[in-house]
Amino acid sequence: MNKKLVAVAGSVLVLGVGGLAVWHHHGHGGLDHDHSHDHGSMEGVKLELNNGQKWATDAPLRQGMDVLHKEIIPLYKAHKDKTLKAEDAKAYAGTIRTQIDFFFNNCNLEPKADAILHIILADLLKAAAVLEKDPLSEEGIPAAVNALHAYASHFEHPNF
Repeated sequence: MNKKLVAVAGSVLVLGVGGLAVWHHHGHGGLDHDHSHDHGSMEGVKLELNNGQKWATDAPLRQGMDVLHKEIIPLYKAHKDKTLKAEDAKAYAGTIRTQIDFFFNNCNLEPKADAILHIILADLLKAAAVLEKDPLSEEGIPAAVNALHAYASHFEHPNF
C-alpha cells in the first residue's frame, strides 16, 4: 500500500477527508498503491459505532495505537503543565506518521471499519501537521488526544 504518507497529510489539509478518499482511490502523485485493499468511499462516512458496538480491530492496529497512546500521556501532561518541549511535540508528529504508515501497510479491517478508522487517522494527521508547524500550539496535542479518544470510543481495544 502507500509507502509515503507525507503526501497524505498535505492532501488531508488541502482536500479534507472527502478529498482524501478521492485522492486515495484515483491518484497518488506517482506513489505505489495496492488496490487489493479497498477502503470504499469516505463520502458520507461519519464516525459511528457498528450497530451500537465498537468496531473490531486487528493486532497491527492495536500495536500502533498502543504506541501512540503510550507516547501521548507524558506529552499531554507536559502540555497541560506548560512544560512541553517543542522537540518532543515534533517527535510525536513523526511517531503519528510512522504509525499511520504502519497501519496502511499492515492493517486488514473490514471495509466499513476501515472507512471509520480513516476519519480518525485524518484527524491524527491534522494534529501531526499542527505539531510540525507550531509544536507548542494549543491545538496540536489536544487534537491528537481527541483523535485517540475517538478511536477508544469506536474501536474494540482492551486496556486502551
